[in-house]
Amino acid sequence: MEWWGHSTKHGWVFLDRTIKNNMPGGNGDLIFICCNTSEIVLVNRSQWEAPMFVFEKRYMENLEEPELEVEKQLLSSYKVKTDHFKQLVNKHFEKNICLDNKEIISNNTDVPSNVASYVSDSEDNIQVKPKKSTASNDNNESKVFGKWLLFFIPTFIVILIINQSAFGSCYSGYCISAALPRVLIISIIVSFFVAMNSCLLYTSPSPRDS
Repeated sequence: MEWWGHSTKHGWVFLDRTIKNNMPGGNGDLIFICCNTSEIVLVNRSQWEAPMFVFEKRYMENLEEPELEVEKQLLSSYKVKTDHFKQLVNKHFEKNICLDNKEIISNNTDVPSNVASYVSDSEDNIQVKPKKSTASNDNNESKVFGKWLLFFIPTFIVILIINQSAFGSCYSGYCISAALPRVLIISIIVSFFVAMNSCLLYTSPSPRDS
């Protein structure tokens, strides 16, 4: 079962009537294919009427040559792609739409990026913005910084002792001041990696959670 028609907004459109929520008697949005762009368009059933949508024969009856011949050829070129259009609808249905009509995407919900919603009065005002969440990243950075501060002092002391032991166990002010830049850099790097590993172990999911 196929329905071909012309839309005032989308041009030639295709409706696969074998899809559950495109069948007669359903209550979900109709899933149309915009033939010119292969875009999926969700349309409220109440809007599937003239002049917004006109059946192909009724639309052709109101055309005159040479426009009539041009539209006939254009529609014929689209009908050759019927199988392709059906595949697009099926992929969309399987990926984005629950088979239960009560859970089908409506014009009042967030629409996936590859689907267009058709609303006669306010369609141009619809904007879908991705939600940005940075709280978790900020929290992780705070944990790493806190761990780093915790590990830095003991790491610095241990590396200083090891470094001075390698240079004759000299702990005079001159020896320590000479070794300070190198010990400080090594301590920062080592304590940072220790803090990172500590946070990763802390946040790793347990076998029960995975």
